[in-house]
Amino acid sequence: MTPGARLKAAIEILERLAEHPQPADKALREWGVRNRYAGSKDRAAIREMLFAAIRYRGDAAALMGANTPRAWVLGTAKLRLGWSPSDIASQTGEGRYHAAAVSEAERGRLAGAAPPAAGRGRRNWPDWLAVKLEAAFGPQAEELMAALLEPAPLDIRVNTGMTTREKVLGALGEVGFEARATPFSPWGLRVDRDEDLVGTNLRALPLFAKGAIDIQDEGSQLTALLSGAKPGRQVLDLCAGGGGKTLALAMMMEGKGQIFACDIDAARLKAGTDRVKKADLHNVHPRALTDWDPATGKRDPDLEDVKGSIHLAFVDAPCSGSGAWRRGPDAKWRLTEEGLAHYVAAQRTLLDRAARLLRPGGALVYVTCSLFREENAQQIEALLTRDKTLALTDAAATWEEAIGAPPPEGAVLPLAGGTALQLSPIATGTDGFFFARMEKTA
Repeated sequence: MTPGARLKAAIEILERLAEHPQPADKALREWGVRNRYAGSKDRAAIREMLFAAIRYRGDAAALMGANTPRAWVLGTAKLRLGWSPSDIASQTGEGRYHAAAVSEAERGRLAGAAPPAAGRGRRNWPDWLAVKLEAAFGPQAEELMAALLEPAPLDIRVNTGMTTREKVLGALGEVGFEARATPFSPWGLRVDRDEDLVGTNLRALPLFAKGAIDIQDEGSQLTALLSGAKPGRQVLDLCAGGGGKTLALAMMMEGKGQIFACDIDAARLKAGTDRVKKADLHNVHPRALTDWDPATGKRDPDLEDVKGSIHLAFVDAPCSGSGAWRRGPDAKWRLTEEGLAHYVAAQRTLLDRAARLLRPGGALVYVTCSLFREENAQQIEALLTRDKTLALTDAAATWEEAIGAPPPEGAVLPLAGGTALQLSPIATGTDGFFFARMEKTA
């Protein structure tokens, strides 16, 4: 494919996304099925163009004076991909494999100055979500929004029940990967994205196949590490999903005790169970649950047998995913206010469901991959108002005990009666994760 054909493909995919909102990766795969002549290098180039246009569509719209898929791609080609106005003009025009020719007005826009760097973060976010981040992070919001525009690093977690971080470092080096220890997680490695290794996928390595490593952001690793899971305990992972944090919790428990991996999505739970088996962990018991609404006053038959026996209830709640939008930047343009309200309601239900199963002295850990107050601090404050048997612990002290050093100042979030943690690209160099730990006092 010519550069112009790739340009046209990116515009077509964005136009389809505007008409039929869905994950951009899915739309790209569907385009590839319809256009099988596109080779792997073509698809990689189109993906780069597509995601750059999604990340920086606000900048591109400001440059082009239009907020359309075509404007996003043309503007991004200049601003982020290094195309000159003449390059862009030469790759458009008549013909099946080219986008429509650049107009005189577009030529003038492409020849103009780039939008100022100041305000780039907010310019590339939906206004209603930018307002929420400004409410949560104040003067740091612009820096955070800008950081969330950039691609995320590639982190892996070493299964220390099988091997060591040093051995994995050596094994990765032997096949050409460069990696280094993550700043905080004792299990983590950050792998360089070497262009020479584009065709070498970590998932194809024997290390991954046998469960010695798993792809997991350092922030996600830290929420498991800070949970306090210990061998011999009864642990409830209420939203186990695909099993990423379940694997980390089970590894911490060294095969001793029980972890009940639960989810209402049986298919995702099955995928997580397969990962657990591959990692050679034998203390995980999967349970497919039915949905539950505490407002009905009904019993919770799925988990009634473990009520009052749980040492640790780990609630990795479904959420907006805003903390991971470096990885899926299109998601912020698909989230709606109604969708966010749905997550908030589900989180409240899950917290109530978990709290009633704890034994006295047990701990409830609440985690989201979100940056919004209504999904994080406000959920904890509301729960502590509803349930007077729960007390918020000092998450900053929990971090220091687990990591051996104080948490970064920007990661500590003071709440009434204790602290929570808000991990983020600007505070910890990770995805955005919220972490709060409460103990049942009676």
